[in-house]
Amino acid sequence: MPTAKSDLPQGTLDLLILKTVALGPVHGYAIAQRLHFARTIDAAKKYVVSSTLDRVDWNAELVRGDLEKAVQQLKRESGKGLFMGGVKLPLALAELGLIDEYEFLVQPRLVGHGPTLFAGLSKYVDLRLVRRLEFGSGRWRYGMNREGSDWAC
Repeated sequence: MPTAKSDLPQGTLDLLILKTVALGPVHGYAIAQRLHFARTIDAAKKYVVSSTLDRVDWNAELVRGDLEKAVQQLKRESGKGLFMGGVKLPLALAELGLIDEYEFLVQPRLVGHGPTLFAGLSKYVDLRLVRRLEFGSGRWRYGMNREGSDWAC
């Protein structure tokens, strides 16, 4: 999780898309912390992609059915941008070609285990670097656009 005000994509978050498995940890983190990140996440409208939940709270709405249509609609409605994280949801949206900008926050630590981002992606997605930021903590944030995207960073 981001740990400082500068770790967030500045002024770009008004909707957050989560998979069911991420809702609990993100909510718990936002309540426990009194950081800019926590306040921003708490205030953002959240959409939870789930086939198992019947209801959600914490300023959230369930997304069911056709993921592609639902995300296209959210992209049209969003004023600033959509933010999402996790492993399975980004893979599904990348396969559908719905991610215009990828932003990676890199922690300078090798762990040797855990999920792999975009494991199983059926085709390459060419990206171009549009910004890079290094934090005093040793973290880096990279913003990259999908080649051919008209998304303006």
